[in-house]
Amino acid sequence: MTTLLFGGRSAPIHVTKFEILFSGGNIIRLPLGLKLNIEQLVFCADSRTSVGALAPILEGSSFPLKKLEIEVWSDEDATNPIVKTAGILKINDISTDTPQAIASITNPVVCILMQTPPEHNIERLVRNWIESQRPVGHKYIFDFYREPPFPAEMEDMLETLNGIPVDDENVIIPMSKDTQLKVSYGPFPEFAPRSKWAVKFSTEAIEH
Repeated sequence: MTTLLFGGRSAPIHVTKFEILFSGGNIIRLPLGLKLNIEQLVFCADSRTSVGALAPILEGSSFPLKKLEIEVWSDEDATNPIVKTAGILKINDISTDTPQAIASITNPVVCILMQTPPEHNIERLVRNWIESQRPVGHKYIFDFYREPPFPAEMEDMLETLNGIPVDDENVIIPMSKDTQLKVSYGPFPEFAPRSKWAVKFSTEAIEH
């Protein structure tokens, strides 16, 4: 079937969204010389295995990917150039220390599904964001299955980091004389309307 669909192509095949829905033990036989130019890549498997298997058929102009979705984040993903350069990165689960993993991610837009709300980590996440001086425009969304303990920790954190509450679901924390971190959170928020509860970190320029 794959030979019938893709065989005999002299130019790369453009694919808007390419989904890998198999585990590392599966085998897909593709025509010799096949090259794909892709925009979005979805791995429903270990990302290293999938990238390694796909490397021979991915045309160079595919990178950096517009969007990459991986099933489970591992420490090795932090150094994988295909992962690091994706414009939008979606992670369905993190198997390692959550703040440490997030600290290693440098993509401009990230969405992370959090199955278990990490306790006492909001200040750690915020401090890392400030210390690493995430650029203006960087936006990370944490999507929770239930309300995390963040709100209870927010008051103490704001006092420690000179944060300013904007309203019940938004706070501003200074990063430098020119930038600030905006933390937005709540159930079914505008930035993630399908989420039961979500938190968004975004770096904003300060208007002088």
